[in-house]
Amino acid sequence: MGLVEVECTSSWEWFLTTLRDDLNITNTSPFTIMSDRQKGLINAVKKVFPDSEHRHCVRHLYQNFHIKHKRETLKNDLWAIARSTNIPTWERNMEKLKVDSEEAWKWVEELPPNTFVKAFFSDFPKCDMLLNNHSEVFNSYILEAREFAVLSMLETLFYKMMHMNVGKLKEADKWTGTIYPKIKKKIDKATEWAKKLDQGYTGRK
Repeated sequence: MGLVEVECTSSWEWFLTTLRDDLNITNTSPFTIMSDRQKGLINAVKKVFPDSEHRHCVRHLYQNFHIKHKRETLKNDLWAIARSTNIPTWERNMEKLKVDSEEAWKWVEELPPNTFVKAFFSDFPKCDMLLNNHSEVFNSYILEAREFAVLSMLETLFYKMMHMNVGKLKEADKWTGTIYPKIKKKIDKATEWAKKLDQGYTGRK
């Protein structure tokens, strides 16, 4: 967490440099950064984390996309493009968008696909998230404190973070296994679905 007067290229460079040095990062290639498309941040990431994959949150992309392209069909097209897990599917979804609106297609065509389309993500991070929900949730949690004077703001942030951490620890104490309950439900659901699958053969037995 950093405290700056304004979000700009220089403040982002300071923050990212401090983060890199504090974590003793000498090789930036294993790291993935997700953000909105703020130009100052994009430039700072290129300079301080030059070999990292820089993804853009699709929700923020859609907010910009929606300014000129408001139809629900176009919204669904954009999300289908972002969720494409292979190039043929991405090409089909891009073509569908072009049919629905060539202007919207031109807008998306200008975006580097490796910043928001699953099919073009590096497979090194083992993560294909399209949204920076964690940051947005935390930002809304501390939103009130951002309006305070500096000392009051820092004290409030400290209290809120400690309160949140204690709450998470108490919640974790109730777990009965080693897997997070929401993930366990997903695994159990997938397991039940897999039980219904039949073995088949291709070619000769």
